[in-house]
Amino acid sequence: MGTTAPVNVLLKLIDYQSVPHLLYGISATTLSSKDIKSFSYAYNSVFAKIFHSYDNTVILNCQYFSGSLPFNYLYDYHRYNFLNKLYNTNSINDKSEIDVFDIDDFHALQLKYQLRANDSKNQVNNKIWKYFESTFLQIP
Repeated sequence: MGTTAPVNVLLKLIDYQSVPHLLYGISATTLSSKDIKSFSYAYNSVFAKIFHSYDNTVILNCQYFSGSLPFNYLYDYHRYNFLNKLYNTNSINDKSEIDVFDIDDFHALQLKYQLRANDSKNQVNNKIWKYFESTFLQIP
């Protein structure tokens, strides 16, 4: 298909074929800022090729107006849903030393996006999107 296909078709294909491969397994671990930057570069390169721009502001605008979350928010969404499932099934707990980083991530994500453990995936997505939207609209 190349980049001559309609943009909406390319973005749907990427959402259903490429993004799951990029995200595979990473929701189970805490990524460093360097890791997120590296994954963001790979994710953003698709937008750069489709929209013919390597300017980060242009790419962010393209993501916003096409309804695609930037990688860091996408990672937060998947990480939270992974941890929420573990939390709701009592597979992780506050008192286990091995779960400390996961619990810290879980609570940090809840605080950042105003999430509750009983929020549906759709509610989580909406809250993360609203957070992205509010930060996007503040960019000069």
